[in-house]
Amino acid sequence: MRNWFSITNKAEAVTIDIYGPIGKSWFDDDAVGAQDVLDAIREADGRPIDLHVNSEGGSVFDAFAIFTALRDYKAPVTAYVDGLAASAASYIIAAADRTVMSDVAWLMIHEASGMVWGNKHELAREMELLDNIDKTIAAIYAKKGDQPAEVYAELMEAETWLDAEGARGWGLVDEISEALPKVARASYAEQLMDGVPAAAVAALAEQSEQATPPEGDTEGVMEQEPEEGCDDAIQEDGGDDAQERGFAVLGGHVYEI
Repeated sequence: MRNWFSITNKAEAVTIDIYGPIGKSWFDDDAVGAQDVLDAIREADGRPIDLHVNSEGGSVFDAFAIFTALRDYKAPVTAYVDGLAASAASYIIAAADRTVMSDVAWLMIHEASGMVWGNKHELAREMELLDNIDKTIAAIYAKKGDQPAEVYAELMEAETWLDAEGARGWGLVDEISEALPKVARASYAEQLMDGVPAAAVAALAEQSEQATPPEGDTEGVMEQEPEEGCDDAIQEDGGDDAQERGFAVLGGHVYEI
């Protein structure tokens, strides 16, 4: 079972796993911080890096720091999308020289968000900051893909979910693989899972050993609303046996059991 963040040193290459949210904070010290990844990159010491990702994203600035370190690394970097590369994780993988996506994985891009309290001037500054962040991220996608930044900005505004074929079609990944490791467990934030397409929920849940796929059509890429009448919260027991928990899918949401 993969931890949220782990490093495997081999003679020929170093494997770095980003499995979970990105960016440590006072309320989530278990997330993958930029410093964790930067230290791992230094330890790689010129060896090729295999980066495995299954993450809902997180801190935009931690992700920028990780992106920069991977992009500037002198040896080859190969990114593997094992289950999910959403939000900030979706542009971290763009730093790799080669990006391989599992045939059952999903990628999500959207506009940056933030929280601010203050007067109209402080709110206006936050809006300007978010707008500039979105332009930076769209430029990253454009450099990786084959479309102008304005096109990716439109996809971001729509919060676009892409399966492997869709992600390759937009130039955001290079290859699709049926041989990537199966994700043993996945836990995604409540705000991320709202509005997730049924096909994405089914694919992500299938990768958990105790998942129950949703009923209904799983074709299509995006734009499916969750059913009414379901509890939007991801259930957590908070116990010491957290790594033994599985998942069920109800009404378009993933619930931890």
